[in-house]
Amino acid sequence: MPGRKTAEQNLEQTWQLALVLDAQVRDDLVHLHLRLPDQTEKTLQIGMDAFYQQGIRVGRTLTPEQVQALEAGQKKEQAYARCLKKLAVRDRSVSEMRLWLHQNTECTSAQIESLLGRLQQKGYLDDARYVREESQRLQAQLLGPERIARQLRNCGIAEDLIQQALQAYTEADQQEAALAYGQKILRSRQASSQKKKQQVLQSRLQQRGFSRDLAIQAAGQLYGDKEETEQLASLQACAGKARKRYARKKQGRQLKEAVLRYCLMQGYEYEEISHVLSGMEWNDDEDQGFS
Repeated sequence: MPGRKTAEQNLEQTWQLALVLDAQVRDDLVHLHLRLPDQTEKTLQIGMDAFYQQGIRVGRTLTPEQVQALEAGQKKEQAYARCLKKLAVRDRSVSEMRLWLHQNTECTSAQIESLLGRLQQKGYLDDARYVREESQRLQAQLLGPERIARQLRNCGIAEDLIQQALQAYTEADQQEAALAYGQKILRSRQASSQKKKQQVLQSRLQQRGFSRDLAIQAAGQLYGDKEETEQLASLQACAGKARKRYARKKQGRQLKEAVLRYCLMQGYEYEEISHVLSGMEWNDDEDQGFS
């Protein structure tokens, strides 16, 4: 009879269904506990989207096709959850996340591109936001535009986004950053000559991505117009420091020559050093000169 046949078919289909026993959310994944048709139990890890879109609830059943699809998507969902954890620590570029997924998951290239699209659609990945915020962070570290652009390129950011972000880094802002860095980095070089300080600062600024012209300008502004009395006081301090350092191991003429060499290494001119050393008290052997 047709009615009896339909009932038997429905009963057979019911026996083939998996029953949802429990569903718990942990680590951005739904841990789905199932009882399979053969009465064995299995736990699947699925994404929140799949859980809600398919209307999965405790006490409901899943077809064999649904279970198979959920099993096939487990690795991808696990990778998605790991992406969310990584992005919660620090924002990343799309290129950085693509490389990380290739190196740290078993997802196929197609699955990875699907994951990246999903992360972008939900706003977890946004290169425009990333380059804007990363540029501001690097500017706060007193880096120049060339160094910032280089680091952003290394993160796989498109050139048009980089140039757009750097437009906000005005020449006045760059000069302010260069001067701030100069005041910070050269506090430890108090014994150096003004010329040496100026050369060191210019080199450091160019290494940090500032243009050569701006580096020369900032170094000259900080150390190029110091008064002669300040230069002399700096040299006297340098010579005193060197004499104290070498007096433990050297005496007489050897000590004086060691002080001379030290001051020369700090960028002072020979004539200036000789003048300062001649004004210091030395014993008879030290006063014989440098011939």
